[in-house]
Amino acid sequence: MPSTPSSPSSINVMATLLNGVAKAAVTGGDAAVEAYLTAQFPVLASPILSTLLDGLVSWLGSFLSVDLQNLVTILVIDVQTNGEKSAVYQAALAVVAANKTGDPVAIQTATTNLISAWQGLIQWDGSASAT
Repeated sequence: MPSTPSSPSSINVMATLLNGVAKAAVTGGDAAVEAYLTAQFPVLASPILSTLLDGLVSWLGSFLSVDLQNLVTILVIDVQTNGEKSAVYQAALAVVAANKTGDPVAIQTATTNLISAWQGLIQWDGSASAT
């Protein structure tokens, strides 16, 4: 018995995964920056300055994390949509070429391929198709 597709989702699995990696990189970078600064300026290791340094580095890291995550999301979506647009474009060119030949079988095949390419733009789970 075929399963019914779930309702569309706005979650992009690849972007979510890469955003997690970006966030982890920034979080790890925070610790590296703090270690570097305290090694260069030992006075920053004092309890009060250490707390202030930790807060400052975390605050700056949160801005970098958000910007990096936004960049990753934009790049992932751009790559995915470029692939989808390319598949639709190639299928549309095939329809034009088939129409020029006048062969009804070729026209039907090219039209079916174009419909499939268009359907690849809309996934039930909200993800982009791999074309």
